[in-house]
Amino acid sequence: SDDEISDLALTSLAAIFDQPIAMLRQSMAHIFVFNWQKNPYAMGAYSYATVETEAAKKLMTTPLANTIFFAGEALYSGNHPGTVEAALVSALDAVAALNG
Repeated sequence: SDDEISDLALTSLAAIFDQPIAMLRQSMAHIFVFNWQKNPYAMGAYSYATVETEAAKKLMTTPLANTIFFAGEALYSGNHPGTVEAALVSALDAVAALNG
């Protein structure tokens, strides 16, 4: 369930940052759970390259009106495509673009 996934995430964060789970819960504004394995369109899948991939990445990594920024492993360009690391690096790139 979403609650179980949230609890697992908070348990991991508590261990990583050596903080009590209760403090983490109080500090959070929201927690969103995306269970891609249950999504009927993704079914736990990851992206793969096509002939149009580079053009699509360029388009998707261009901010819309400097207010909407996209990130994800599909938008990553590097040595580790299709991984959590790729999603994280893509998110960091989007944050850097947001901060100018």
